[in-house]
Amino acid sequence: MKLLSALCKSSAPQTCGGCKYLYSEGIGFSDDDRTATRLACALGNAETLPIEIDVRQKMEAGVIATTRCEHYNTGRMINLDVAGRDGPAQHSFDEAQVRAVAEHSGRNPLGERTAWAPLNERQSF
Repeated sequence: MKLLSALCKSSAPQTCGGCKYLYSEGIGFSDDDRTATRLACALGNAETLPIEIDVRQKMEAGVIATTRCEHYNTGRMINLDVAGRDGPAQHSFDEAQVRAVAEHSGRNPLGERTAWAPLNERQSF
């Protein structure tokens, strides 16, 4: 029975769910009036992302990309607020994850929605 269970798990499609580069960002008028959640890949590798999920819908595994890319790296997903007050560095200590999410989302790593400087003008945080 254990062997059958292991085989079923190994044949299941591998998604990008659980990857540290998958992040969510609230959409709406404010944090209290969230209308949707935007799921995105900070590396831009998932063909089915970004996607917006209405708050009334149940998030299902099929929403996330159905195949993993070569950059898949297990980690905790960053969840950004609607208002743009928080930044990725407030949710993770992983510098690669913070930089990727900040660059892709357009948020300052430490919070408050700001435009990013070009790579050669960025300061380390």
